[in-house]
Amino acid sequence: MLSKKSLRCGCAAIAVTVGFAFLDAARAEPSGGITFSKRCLIVDMNEGCAVVDVNRDGKPDILAGEHWYAAPDFLPRPVRQIPPVNDLPAYLNGELLQNVGDHPYDVDGDGWLDVISTGWTHKELCWYRNPAGQYDEHPWQRHVLGVIPGQNEAIALWNFDGDGREDIQCESGWYERPEGDVFVRPWKFHPETALPHPSVPCVLARLSGSRRTDLLWGKAHDYGVSWWEQGEPKADGTTTWTEHLLDKSWSQAHAMAWADLNGDGRPDIVVAGKTGTWILTNQGKN
Repeated sequence: MLSKKSLRCGCAAIAVTVGFAFLDAARAEPSGGITFSKRCLIVDMNEGCAVVDVNRDGKPDILAGEHWYAAPDFLPRPVRQIPPVNDLPAYLNGELLQNVGDHPYDVDGDGWLDVISTGWTHKELCWYRNPAGQYDEHPWQRHVLGVIPGQNEAIALWNFDGDGREDIQCESGWYERPEGDVFVRPWKFHPETALPHPSVPCVLARLSGSRRTDLLWGKAHDYGVSWWEQGEPKADGTTTWTEHLLDKSWSQAHAMAWADLNGDGRPDIVVAGKTGTWILTNQGKN
């Protein structure tokens, strides 16, 4: 019988493999003979992972929780220390780290990709500054973007309000990126896009032709995949949304990706959950 740690190790390795396979499939014709091997990078309780060029050497590295793994050797290098989740029902306490996603983005504009993250029950949304090549001398410095009410299982980056600055969506709402220095000015919180236990991540995209950002998400602990259409904002700047149900015939949509799978020029939706994996093809209609 596999132990819990063995299962975590297998899942982490599979996630990395599928990530590369997905990218290859999106840009190449089927070869009919592709095989994959699995390599365990680390055994831990982390849930987040991203493939990104951390050190700007042109090679895809792996960023996952407390460590990052530089190509081509993929040995663990420290990023940050993450506490375990200890405020859930007893059977879950100590089983997970406070990290529901690693989202690479150059927050400070210095040309090096940083990481944005929060935890399932953590009350702060934070970003960690890439030490710009000096990984042995300097840690990834932690900066708080804002305080988050409730639990959080989703993060997505996009320009919500059309001001040209990328904002951040989390489970309890969205944070508006300030103009100017992100180290000094506060990120304004907007609660109108609070989502009940959404997929990790949700998808932000322009779907309706209105040039406003819409929101695609699935219920991670219920039935339903929906897109929220953004309407005309209120006079005080509050965003407005109309929900459109896409499918509620299956449950627990835990992860979502937005990509053109069949090469027709229209992005499709890939949804993976505890009950299976589904592809929702874009038919070219609103």
